[in-house]
Amino acid sequence: MSRFLIPAAVLASAALASLSGCVGVRESTPCAGTVPGEICELGSGRSITREELLARLATARFVLLGESHDNGHHHRIQAEILQALARRDGHRALAMEQFDTEDQAAIDRVLALPGPTSAALAEATRMYHKGWDWHFYEPLVAIALREDLPIVGANLSRAAARRVVADGLQALGAATVSRLALDATWNAQREATLGEAIREGHCGRVPDGLLPRLVLTQRARDATMADALLTRAPSGAVLILGRLHARNDVGVPLYLHRRAPGAPVASVALVEVGAGEERQAGPVTTAPSVPPFDYLWFTPRVERGDPCKEFSVSPAR
Repeated sequence: MSRFLIPAAVLASAALASLSGCVGVRESTPCAGTVPGEICELGSGRSITREELLARLATARFVLLGESHDNGHHHRIQAEILQALARRDGHRALAMEQFDTEDQAAIDRVLALPGPTSAALAEATRMYHKGWDWHFYEPLVAIALREDLPIVGANLSRAAARRVVADGLQALGAATVSRLALDATWNAQREATLGEAIREGHCGRVPDGLLPRLVLTQRARDATMADALLTRAPSGAVLILGRLHARNDVGVPLYLHRRAPGAPVASVALVEVGAGEERQAGPVTTAPSVPPFDYLWFTPRVERGDPCKEFSVSPAR
C-alpha cells in the first residue's frame, strides 16, 4: 500500500507564510456567535457593544487584533479600531506582523521624508514580494500616516525563521533567547496546545519530526513581536497579526505579561461566523485559567477553496 508523504520543506515554507491566520477556539464560547457584528467578552461571558469594546481597548497599553489574513471584513474592523483609538489618544504606534523587524530602518527612512506615502513604504520594505495582499493592509498604513502614528515592523524575518526551523532557538543566540523570555514562559501544556493548533492548521499532515521545529518557530515569532512592542512602542500600540499569534495562552500576550507585568494587554480575535467558529482560534487542551482571547468579534465569512489542497501530497515510491 502506498504511503502519502509531504516534504518537510513544503510544510515548513507554508507554515512560515500562512500559519498564523489560518488555524483556527476549540471551546464553546459563552456568546451566541451566530450573527456578524456580535462582540463577545470572554471574561464576563456576555455580548458587548462596539462602543463598550472601544472604551475597554482605550485602557489597554497594547491592543492585539487577530485576523484571518484573507478576510477583508477583518481588515476593515482593524482600520475602524485603529482610527477610533488614534482619535482618542494619538500616542499609539501601528505595529504589524506584515513588516519584519529588519524592515524598521527602511520604515524610518520613509517616515522621515516630507509627505511619506503608503506606496513608498511598501516599496521600501519590498512588501510586494513578501506574499501579503497589500491592498488589505494599505488602509491601515494610510491611517497611521494621516494620524502621524509611529509604524513598527514586528515580525521575525523569514530568513531568521528558517534558521530556527533548521537549528532551533540556538539560531537566535543564547542572549536573545534569554532576553525574549522564550524559555522562561514555556511548559509542556503550552507546547501541546500550540503543537495541536499548528497540526490542525496544516490539515493534520505535519510529520511528528517537524512539528516541534514549527512550534519553536512560532514561539520565536511571538516573542519577537512582543519585543518589538516593548522596545519600539513602549507607550502603546495596536498590533496587526494572525489570530493564533494573538492568543493569551501561547501567543504574543504571554511574552508581554512576562516581560512587562501589569501592562494592560487586550487581545481581540476576529472570527468568521459559519466557518467552524470553535476551531478558528486554535485548540484548548484543558480548561484554561484565562480565556484564549479577551474578546471575539464575529464577522461574515469569506468564500475560499479547500485550504488543505495547498499541502500537496505525493505517493511514496
